[in-house]
Amino acid sequence: MPAIDTDCLVIGAGPAGLSAALWLRRLGLSCLVLERGDQLGGELQRINLPIRDFLGCAASDGRALLGQIEAMVNDRDLPVRFSCAVESLALDRCEVTTSTGVLRARALILALGLRRRVLDLPGEARRLAGGLSYSGTTDRAAIGTGPVAIVGGGDGAVENALILADQCDQVHLVHRGSHFRAQPQLVERVVAHDRIRLWLESEVVELHGAEGKLASVDVATPKGRRNIVVPWLVIKIGFEPNSDVLRATSLILDEAGYVVVDRYLRTSVPAVFAAGDLCNPRAPSIAAAVGDGAVAARGVSQVLWQPGGPLAGDAPTPLG
Repeated sequence: MPAIDTDCLVIGAGPAGLSAALWLRRLGLSCLVLERGDQLGGELQRINLPIRDFLGCAASDGRALLGQIEAMVNDRDLPVRFSCAVESLALDRCEVTTSTGVLRARALILALGLRRRVLDLPGEARRLAGGLSYSGTTDRAAIGTGPVAIVGGGDGAVENALILADQCDQVHLVHRGSHFRAQPQLVERVVAHDRIRLWLESEVVELHGAEGKLASVDVATPKGRRNIVVPWLVIKIGFEPNSDVLRATSLILDEAGYVVVDRYLRTSVPAVFAAGDLCNPRAPSIAAAVGDGAVAARGVSQVLWQPGGPLAGDAPTPLG
């Protein structure tokens, strides 16, 4: 059995994981943050709109906020190991097998975050570089002025439709529901926009193209199947938890794959906590993730430093 490498291993270097590491250090505990990518921030790297609702801090976009976070991580010398993908977990002994070796700790904080949901249609990944986008704001210049289709019904899809309608000849907004989930004021603007065509109760069911470039999409509508000629499709259908590696463990997950926790962010396995979007399907946000990191770190400190304290012993089975 490997020796104990640190008090707490934190898996994920997004806002939740980095907040947890900051608080663990403050509470006198050693830690190591494991990040499968080659940079900090998680989904912050893909937030292209201004951040105005993070109390006490405004940023032009996610990368600007990430710059501030990176400065703090470097200033506090928080230990982060990049390109370190988790391959398996033995949660009962807080052991993590990674692409670079096996690590063991006295506690774990899971902060794996979310990933963008894909349509999972034939050819989707293959044509990604030639007409598929997961952010109309990021790819705005490449999309140009021609027609574009957007699939989704939340804030992201509606905001992308409004942004691209300023430059594109026509925007097709395809949503499988009968009404949008986006903020009412955004929906009002979309409905009134003369360049945006709404396809409700409709789904993109097939992609067409050649030589790696998208040419058109088939849409299943209440009136039958229709083909829409578009060189770009923007996919904004939400997120799903990065919990694949957890499914082979004894950890309790909900039906959507989110980790179930109690109010202390304890999972169903003792000494294993979860933080951030991985366990927050109802209100994923930067602010909630940062707060979760602090709460989880405090929970770890109580388990490790106060063996007779309120969080000692087996964690209860949390309710979903």
